[in-house]
Amino acid sequence: MRSIKCIITGIRELNLFSTIYLNFITFPFKKAVRFPILIFGKISIKNARKGKMVFNCPLKTGTLQIGKSGLGFLDKKNCLTKWNISGTLYVYGRASIG
Repeated sequence: MRSIKCIITGIRELNLFSTIYLNFITFPFKKAVRFPILIFGKISIKNARKGKMVFNCPLKTGTLQIGKSGLGFLDKKNCLTKWNISGTLYVYGRASIG
């Protein structure tokens, strides 16, 4: 029962528009539909087309999670993650940022 509650909470916190946007401008269609990048909460995306992401691991859903708050003391309403990559980001496995 706890796992179902975690899944529902995760889906509710998912920023669907930003997730779709970042995946489809970063990857070709066949890789983007796997949704390797999941974005949670409020985010400010800058230089998304200038930066480059290299995944040196199999692409699975949620390989890179951005803005997922694992800390209980943060105010989720006022938190904003800023995503600004103008260089190259290498991902070698599952990662959580922000």
